[in-house]
Amino acid sequence: MFSSMCAARKNNQNWKLRKQHGRKKLFETPELLWEKACEYFEWAEANPWEKCKSKEINGKVTETEETILRRPFSLDGFRLYIGASTIWWYKFYDRCKRESDTGFLEIMERIKLIIE
Repeated sequence: MFSSMCAARKNNQNWKLRKQHGRKKLFETPELLWEKACEYFEWAEANPWEKCKSKEINGKVTETEETILRRPFSLDGFRLYIGASTIWWYKFYDRCKRESDTGFLEIMERIKLIIE
């Protein structure tokens, strides 16, 4: 009935047919992560927040004041920008520490310092 749901044959070598093992890395190199960070910082600077204030006198809006505010950098904003979850970010950071991947660690620390 459900023949496609049967277990694989014992001692099969199907795993060798895969072109890639595991999920593709979000960033292959620290330089690519840094490029994306710079892109995020430029985007945030180019897209400030707009704040509007209105005055109401006797039930009528008489004045509207618009203020342009610098968009603050945030780690959450950066992670959203690059399509990474909070869990991914911290697991990736921990793995880089464990494997002594100083390239990624340096970039991640630099990003964090700029944002703070």
